[in-house]
Amino acid sequence: MKINQLIIIVMICFSCGIAQAEIYRWTDKDGNVHFGDDPRGQDSKKLDYDKGLEPEDNTEGAESSAPPPPSVEQIEELTKQLRESREKREEERRKRKEELKRKQHEQACEDKRKQEAQLKLQIHQALEKRARETRSTTDRTVDSKTYNMKFQLKKLQQDLKENCQ
Repeated sequence: MKINQLIIIVMICFSCGIAQAEIYRWTDKDGNVHFGDDPRGQDSKKLDYDKGLEPEDNTEGAESSAPPPPSVEQIEELTKQLRESREKREEERRKRKEELKRKQHEQACEDKRKQEAQLKLQIHQALEKRARETRSTTDRTVDSKTYNMKFQLKKLQQDLKENCQ
Protein backbone atom coordinates (compact mmCIF):
# COMPACT_ATOMS: atom_id res chain seq x y z
CA MET A 1 0.00 0.00 0.00
CA LYS A 2 2.81 2.39 0.81
CA ILE A 3 4.50 1.79 -2.52
CA ASN A 4 1.28 2.66 -4.37
CA GLN A 5 1.03 5.92 -2.44
CA LEU A 6 4.66 6.73 -3.19
CA ILE A 7 4.16 6.08 -6.90
CA ILE A 8 1.09 8.34 -6.96
CA ILE A 9 2.95 11.16 -5.18
CA VAL A 10 5.91 10.90 -7.60
CA MET A 11 3.56 10.96 -10.60
CA ILE A 12 1.78 14.04 -9.29
CA CYS A 13 5.07 15.87 -8.75
CA PHE A 14 6.29 15.15 -12.29
CA SER A 15 2.95 16.00 -13.91
CA CYS A 16 2.95 19.52 -12.39
CA GLY A 17 5.98 20.51 -14.42
CA ILE A 18 4.46 19.11 -17.60
CA ALA A 19 1.13 20.89 -17.14
CA GLN A 20 2.77 24.30 -16.94
CA ALA A 21 2.36 25.83 -20.41
CA GLU A 22 3.38 29.13 -21.94
CA ILE A 23 0.67 31.76 -22.36
CA TYR A 24 0.68 34.36 -25.13
CA ARG A 25 -1.25 37.60 -25.57
CA TRP A 26 -2.10 39.12 -28.94
CA THR A 27 -4.43 41.64 -30.52
CA ASP A 28 -6.41 40.78 -33.64
CA LYS A 29 -7.12 43.09 -36.59
CA ASP A 30 -10.33 44.36 -34.92
CA GLY A 31 -8.43 45.44 -31.80
CA ASN A 32 -9.67 42.59 -29.56
CA VAL A 33 -7.14 41.21 -27.07
CA HIS A 34 -6.78 37.41 -26.91
CA PHE A 35 -4.86 34.96 -24.70
CA GLY A 36 -3.75 31.44 -25.68
CA ASP A 37 -1.05 28.80 -25.48
CA ASP A 38 0.25 29.29 -29.03
CA PRO A 39 1.50 32.57 -30.53
CA ARG A 40 -0.60 34.15 -33.29
CA GLY A 41 1.15 36.58 -35.54
CA GLN A 42 4.02 38.96 -34.94
CA ASP A 43 2.40 41.00 -32.17
CA SER A 44 1.91 38.09 -29.74
CA LYS A 45 3.76 38.50 -26.45
CA LYS A 46 4.71 35.82 -23.96
CA LEU A 47 3.26 36.39 -20.47
CA ASP A 48 5.24 35.84 -17.30
CA TYR A 49 3.09 34.25 -14.58
CA ASP A 50 4.33 36.60 -11.87
CA LYS A 51 4.76 39.87 -13.78
CA GLY A 52 2.30 39.78 -16.68
CA LEU A 53 4.34 40.61 -19.79
CA GLU A 54 8.01 39.73 -20.00
CA PRO A 55 10.22 42.72 -19.10
CA GLU A 56 11.60 43.29 -22.61
CA ASP A 57 8.10 43.39 -24.10
CA ASN A 58 6.53 45.36 -21.27
CA THR A 59 8.95 48.30 -21.36
CA GLU A 60 8.48 48.82 -25.07
CA GLY A 61 4.69 49.13 -24.81
CA ALA A 62 4.78 51.25 -21.67
CA GLU A 63 6.92 53.99 -23.19
CA SER A 64 4.77 54.36 -26.27
CA SER A 65 1.43 54.42 -24.45
CA ALA A 66 2.32 56.74 -21.53
CA PRO A 67 1.17 60.34 -22.02
CA PRO A 68 3.79 63.06 -21.68
CA PRO A 69 3.89 64.75 -18.27
CA PRO A 70 2.03 68.09 -18.08
CA SER A 71 4.04 71.28 -18.24
CA VAL A 72 4.27 73.74 -15.36
CA GLU A 73 2.07 76.18 -17.28
CA GLN A 74 -0.61 73.52 -17.75
CA ILE A 75 -0.54 72.66 -14.05
CA GLU A 76 -0.79 76.34 -13.09
CA GLU A 77 -3.69 76.86 -15.50
CA LEU A 78 -5.56 73.82 -14.15
CA THR A 79 -4.94 74.99 -10.57
CA LYS A 80 -6.29 78.43 -11.47
CA GLN A 81 -9.39 76.90 -13.08
CA LEU A 82 -10.03 74.70 -10.04
CA ARG A 83 -9.65 77.66 -7.68
CA GLU A 84 -12.04 79.80 -9.76
CA SER A 85 -14.55 76.96 -9.93
CA ARG A 86 -14.40 76.46 -6.16
CA GLU A 87 -14.82 80.21 -5.53
CA LYS A 88 -17.79 80.32 -7.91
CA ARG A 89 -19.48 77.39 -6.11
CA GLU A 90 -18.88 79.03 -2.73
CA GLU A 91 -20.36 82.32 -3.97
CA GLU A 92 -23.43 80.52 -5.35
CA ARG A 93 -23.83 78.64 -2.06
CA ARG A 94 -23.56 81.93 -0.12
CA LYS A 95 -26.18 83.58 -2.36
CA ARG A 96 -28.58 80.63 -1.95
CA LYS A 97 -28.12 80.79 1.81
CA GLU A 98 -28.81 84.55 1.87
CA GLU A 99 -31.88 84.08 -0.34
CA LEU A 100 -33.21 81.34 1.94
CA LYS A 101 -32.64 83.53 4.99
CA ARG A 102 -34.44 86.46 3.30
CA LYS A 103 -37.41 84.24 2.37
CA GLN A 104 -37.62 82.87 5.91
CA HIS A 105 -37.60 86.43 7.29
CA GLU A 106 -40.35 87.48 4.86
CA GLN A 107 -42.41 84.44 5.84
CA ALA A 108 -41.96 85.22 9.54
CA CYS A 109 -43.10 88.82 8.95
CA GLU A 110 -46.11 87.63 6.96
CA ASP A 111 -47.05 85.24 9.77
CA LYS A 112 -46.78 88.09 12.30
CA ARG A 113 -49.04 90.29 10.14
CA LYS A 114 -51.63 87.51 10.00
CA GLN A 115 -51.38 87.06 13.75
CA GLU A 116 -51.84 90.83 14.18
CA ALA A 117 -55.00 90.78 12.06
CA GLN A 118 -56.39 87.82 14.05
CA LEU A 119 -55.71 89.56 17.37
CA LYS A 120 -57.40 92.76 16.16
CA LEU A 121 -60.44 90.75 15.11
CA GLN A 122 -60.58 88.89 18.43
CA ILE A 123 -60.29 92.14 20.40
CA HIS A 124 -63.01 93.75 18.30
CA GLN A 125 -65.31 90.75 18.80
CA ALA A 126 -64.63 90.70 22.56
CA LEU A 127 -65.44 94.40 22.85
CA GLU A 128 -68.64 94.01 20.82
CA LYS A 129 -69.70 91.10 22.99
CA ARG A 130 -69.00 93.12 26.12
CA ALA A 131 -71.02 96.05 24.73
CA ARG A 132 -73.99 93.78 23.89
CA GLU A 133 -73.90 92.27 27.37
CA THR A 134 -73.93 95.64 29.13
CA ARG A 135 -76.11 97.28 26.45
CA SER A 136 -74.04 100.34 26.76
CA THR A 137 -71.43 101.70 24.40
CA THR A 138 -70.11 104.10 27.02
CA ASP A 139 -68.80 101.29 29.23
CA ARG A 140 -65.22 100.82 28.07
CA THR A 141 -64.04 98.49 30.80
CA VAL A 142 -61.98 95.61 29.53
CA ASP A 143 -61.81 92.16 31.04
CA SER A 144 -58.47 90.41 31.63
CA LYS A 145 -58.71 88.25 28.49
CA THR A 146 -59.20 91.28 26.27
CA TYR A 147 -56.48 93.16 28.14
CA ASN A 148 -54.02 90.28 27.47
CA MET A 149 -54.95 90.26 23.78
CA LYS A 150 -54.34 94.04 23.59
CA PHE A 151 -50.98 93.57 25.29
CA GLN A 152 -50.02 90.83 22.81
CA LEU A 153 -51.15 93.05 19.94
CA LYS A 154 -49.06 95.98 21.13
CA LYS A 155 -45.99 93.74 21.54
CA LEU A 156 -46.54 92.21 18.08
CA GLN A 157 -46.93 95.63 16.45
CA GLN A 158 -43.71 96.81 18.06
CA ASP A 159 -41.89 93.70 16.76
CA LEU A 160 -43.30 94.28 13.28
CA LYS A 161 -42.20 97.90 13.35
CA GLU A 162 -38.64 96.98 14.39
CA ASN A 163 -38.05 93.95 12.19
CA CYS A 164 -40.42 93.93 9.22
CA GLN A 165 -40.58 97.43 7.84
